[in-house]
Amino acid sequence: INNSLIGMYFTKIFIKLNELNSERRKQILDFFAEQQGIGQVLLMEGKYDVQLILLGKENKDMAKLMDNIYNFCGKEIKDKEIMPIETLYKFNLKTFYKEEKDSIINIGSEKVDFKIDPLGWKILKEISNDARMSVLEIAKNLNISSQLAQYHLKKLIKEKVILGFSISINFEA
Repeated sequence: INNSLIGMYFTKIFIKLNELNSERRKQILDFFAEQQGIGQVLLMEGKYDVQLILLGKENKDMAKLMDNIYNFCGKEIKDKEIMPIETLYKFNLKTFYKEEKDSIINIGSEKVDFKIDPLGWKILKEISNDARMSVLEIAKNLNISSQLAQYHLKKLIKEKVILGFSISINFEA
């Protein structure tokens, strides 16, 4: 998704936690996953334990999230680093499918005067919950015709709101 077209920006938040028992660690990770605007909670090894991906409209979204985090587990945070994201790198997953090269997606942080119609927003929300959802499922959930759902989905692609598609492997499965 081209977040600059929808007035959003990404921020990475890296967190190093103090030594914790497994129960408290799970509570903190569950808390992160439940926060509004957090798109991903990634566990890491090395300098940081956790990487959070925040999607927000304004800096105050990140400030509110950090306030919530500090109120819930501030004493247990050993170190943190906050970094805005302007570019995503999608590496070639040659093991799973053939793609000639890695791709770079500039997701932009500049504000753009662009309007998405209300149905476009609803479709984005539907596919953000389940990107594998068919056009028929989208149409059924939104109580519209499949032709209308397909038209708006194609329009989001043509207007470059949706920049591309990728696979995400569930390695546990």
